Amino acid sequence: MTMRRHFRWQKLFLILTVFPCCCSVKVSIPEKEYKVAKGQDVTLTCSFIPANPIKNNFLLAWDIVGVPSKAVASYFLNSPVDIAPSYEGRASLEVNVERGIATLHLKKVTMEDSCHYQCSVRIPNDDEGTPIASTSVLVL
Repeated sequence: MTMRRHFRWQKLFLILTVFPCCCSVKVSIPEKEYKVAKGQDVTLTCSFIPANPIKNNFLLAWDIVGVPSKAVASYFLNSPVDIAPSYEGRASLEVNVERGIATLHLKKVTMEDSCHYQCSVRIPNDDEGTPIASTSVLVL
């Protein structure tokens, strides 16, 4: 009887810990800080797990955090990547919706690229959870 009760508690614990992460979007960046030498390239990776399959609308954006914030690159589902004018020729964005990965490449970084960057995901009816993650780039 005790073993059966213990199993029920394990089952309940599993349901309560897994269920919340499955009902909301989760965005993450594995590195808290990227250190790169001036003039070198850096690659920032953002992972996202939506609560529901992405069907029609989806926006992924990389921005510089600040007052005001500054756009770097954006991706809308079934549209070309939009690179901000100040990053044209220096930035590229690859998004794989099926794998839940967005990779921002910055070429020939300058001291002005030492900033806090954030990756945000916007999906209609999936705004609970962690829709934004951030990281820093430190140009040496």
